Amino acid sequence: RAAVSGIVVADGLVQEGTQVKQGDILVKVKSIAGGSIAAARATTAGNVSQVLVKPGDKIEAQQVVAKVSE
Repeated sequence: RAAVSGIVVADGLVQEGTQVKQGDILVKVKSIAGGSIAAARATTAGNVSQVLVKPGDKIEAQQVVAKVSE
Protein backbone atom coordinates (compact mmCIF):
# COMPACT_ATOMS: atom_id res chain seq x y z
CA ARG A 1 0.00 0.00 0.00
CA ALA A 2 1.10 3.50 -0.75
CA ALA A 3 2.10 5.59 2.27
CA VAL A 4 1.21 8.92 0.64
CA SER A 5 -0.90 10.30 -2.19
CA GLY A 6 1.15 11.15 -5.24
CA ILE A 7 2.41 10.19 -8.69
CA VAL A 8 4.08 6.82 -9.41
CA VAL A 9 7.63 7.36 -10.72
CA ALA A 10 9.32 5.02 -13.20
CA ASP A 11 12.46 4.18 -11.22
CA GLY A 12 11.74 1.79 -8.40
CA LEU A 13 8.69 0.14 -9.99
CA VAL A 14 8.75 -3.59 -9.27
CA GLN A 15 8.11 -6.03 -12.13
CA GLU A 16 5.62 -8.89 -12.15
CA GLY A 17 7.33 -12.18 -11.32
CA THR A 18 9.85 -10.57 -8.94
CA GLN A 19 10.49 -12.31 -5.62
CA VAL A 20 10.20 -9.83 -2.74
CA LYS A 21 10.79 -9.89 1.00
CA GLN A 22 8.65 -8.12 3.53
CA GLY A 23 9.67 -4.45 3.48
CA ASP A 24 11.06 -4.45 -0.09
CA ILE A 25 10.10 -1.44 -2.23
CA LEU A 26 7.29 -2.13 -4.70
CA VAL A 27 6.92 1.38 -6.14
CA LYS A 28 8.19 4.88 -5.52
CA VAL A 29 5.70 7.73 -5.27
CA LYS A 30 6.40 11.44 -5.67
CA SER A 31 4.31 13.19 -3.02
CA ILE A 32 1.84 15.80 -4.23
CA ALA A 33 2.47 17.83 -1.09
CA GLY A 34 6.13 18.81 -1.18
CA GLY A 35 7.42 16.59 -3.98
CA SER A 36 9.41 14.22 -1.76
CA ILE A 37 9.78 10.57 -2.78
CA ALA A 38 8.12 7.88 -0.66
CA ALA A 39 8.10 4.11 -1.09
CA ALA A 40 5.24 1.63 -1.05
CA ARG A 41 6.67 -1.52 0.52
CA ALA A 42 5.70 -5.18 0.50
CA THR A 43 3.75 -6.23 3.58
CA THR A 44 4.58 -9.89 2.99
CA ALA A 45 7.23 -12.00 1.25
CA GLY A 46 6.43 -13.76 -2.00
CA ASN A 47 6.12 -13.41 -5.76
CA VAL A 48 4.71 -10.22 -7.30
CA SER A 49 1.76 -11.63 -9.24
CA GLN A 50 0.30 -8.32 -10.44
CA VAL A 51 1.40 -4.67 -10.54
CA LEU A 52 -1.70 -2.48 -10.32
CA VAL A 53 -0.11 0.90 -11.17
CA LYS A 54 2.17 2.31 -13.85
CA PRO A 55 4.51 5.30 -14.03
CA GLY A 56 2.56 8.55 -14.12
CA ASP A 57 -0.50 7.17 -12.30
CA LYS A 58 -1.92 9.34 -9.54
CA ILE A 59 -2.56 7.21 -6.46
CA GLU A 60 -4.06 7.78 -3.04
CA ALA A 61 -2.59 7.00 0.38
CA GLN A 62 -3.25 3.36 1.36
CA GLN A 63 -4.00 2.34 -2.23
CA VAL A 64 -2.93 -1.21 -3.11
CA VAL A 65 -0.18 -0.96 -5.73
CA ALA A 66 0.71 -4.63 -6.32
CA LYS A 67 -0.42 -8.13 -5.40
CA VAL A 68 2.09 -10.45 -3.76
CA SER A 69 1.33 -14.18 -3.52
CA GLU A 70 3.16 -16.32 -1.00
